[in-house]
Amino acid sequence: MVSDLSKKLNNGYLLFYGYSYKNIPDQVKNNYTSRMNFYYKASGQVNQLIDDVQIYQYNGYKDTGWETCDVVLFDQNSVKSLLIGFPSNAKYVLINCANFKYFHWVVLGLLRRLLIRQVRFLGFKKLTQNGHSSFWIILRRDQLINNNNFYLSRKIGIEGFLNHLRKAKTEYVVPRFFESLPALHREGGDLDLIVSDQDEKSVKQFLLENEGDIRVDIWTVGRPNYHGINYMPSYLSQDVIDKAIDGKASAKIPNKWHALYCMIYHSLYHKGFKAGVPSRYSQFNVNQAKNDYLGCLKGLAKQVDLKIEFTMEDLDEYMFKIGWRPALDTLAKIAQWNEWVNIHHFQHQPKADSGLFAIIIKSAAVELGLSANVITECRDAGYEVISNCLIEGKVKETAIKKIRGGVWNDGVTDDENVAKYHPAQILILVDKSSRGEPGMKQLKNSLRKKFDDTKTSYFHSTDNDSETWDYIKICIPDQETILVSTIKTLRNNQQKTNLIYSIRSLQLIYSNFKTNIKSILIRMLSH
Repeated sequence: MVSDLSKKLNNGYLLFYGYSYKNIPDQVKNNYTSRMNFYYKASGQVNQLIDDVQIYQYNGYKDTGWETCDVVLFDQNSVKSLLIGFPSNAKYVLINCANFKYFHWVVLGLLRRLLIRQVRFLGFKKLTQNGHSSFWIILRRDQLINNNNFYLSRKIGIEGFLNHLRKAKTEYVVPRFFESLPALHREGGDLDLIVSDQDEKSVKQFLLENEGDIRVDIWTVGRPNYHGINYMPSYLSQDVIDKAIDGKASAKIPNKWHALYCMIYHSLYHKGFKAGVPSRYSQFNVNQAKNDYLGCLKGLAKQVDLKIEFTMEDLDEYMFKIGWRPALDTLAKIAQWNEWVNIHHFQHQPKADSGLFAIIIKSAAVELGLSANVITECRDAGYEVISNCLIEGKVKETAIKKIRGGVWNDGVTDDENVAKYHPAQILILVDKSSRGEPGMKQLKNSLRKKFDDTKTSYFHSTDNDSETWDYIKICIPDQETILVSTIKTLRNNQQKTNLIYSIRSLQLIYSNFKTNIKSILIRMLSH
């Protein structure tokens, strides 16, 4: 096990947070520089590094769990991420034992991760830095078939792997950087594949059985395995696979237009500012790109003779026009780790305060006859139901594709019918008590506690006005004008919140006490 860690330090993807030494560990010196990133906070951490490595800024525990990697090393006060913000896909996490000041955070974090069986404690690792020694706690997450990053044997090689996929008649596509196959696009680079859901396990099993040091990342059409969402909306991924063409080394690659769309999508919604594409928010845009995304975009656009401005904002507008921009609820999730999406789609948009929300009731709940009870619960909680519509036919097909990024199988086991959790009915609500997003979360949690009898919930809701209008346009576009008038009338006649609703709000807040405690803990950790 330790030898595997040594191998990952030598050739894997490494992330260092708050690293406190002048020199990088001797154990990683043979690794590619492009596979090592060093992160420091703007304040509260000291950077003494004198070696020539890539150094970036991060904001805190929220930023430590997103990036794909093999080994994460926590030092200084970054060890707080053991408690909240733990790396979601790293095989190994190392914690510097010299952090006496933050020892209590280390203990609490270790206890939490071990109790929920997220990791195993393997012991300690000695690292050396130019004659000096440091000791690190080793935590390991087993390499499982449900992971996304794998390593391919050089004996098989990229060409052998692609030949295997062809012979197995695997449905997949290499979405980008396929021009130089079977060679990788750069030294220390990796190979990304989007694979059909039915072929996912066989592809991953092959990689597990032929493990080596060539990085291969596997993403699927319909599973939420990219930061809790689909790699791309499932209907887009499936269309790219269905219309794939033959490329070099027997690879399946996108057609010319899809190649451009995939590259724009990756640059904007996966990489954000890190893609190095020009943006009007220039004060945030620091070119941290390991690849020439801008050059690739220009080259792909030239192949299809597309004239377009190559700024992030213009490309985003183009993606909206061709139906490739993610829906607003998906963008909200992407904004958690993508600063450009957060700034462009949320911070710089006017905030409406009409207290408008949507609740989606899924097919199984409608079939069980729960709709009337759900409406009663909403009204009892102080929400006015201003629209109640079934979602059927072509509208339902569109809703399945675009709402929640096309993800309806979260929590569903392989033998369950996903269609039971497709959208079937939409309620449009106005909050009489102006409680905002927390109030809707409390209502949703109350509905789930009362009516859910499976791991996957029967209910989904929007978080704000903007998302709700997005849902209205998707599910009940013919009612948009009527609802605008209805809401205006309600607000003109609305009176101040009465005592009944205030008491109900307090009851809901109390029922969600654990969430409030967690929020307090998160604020403590962010300092």
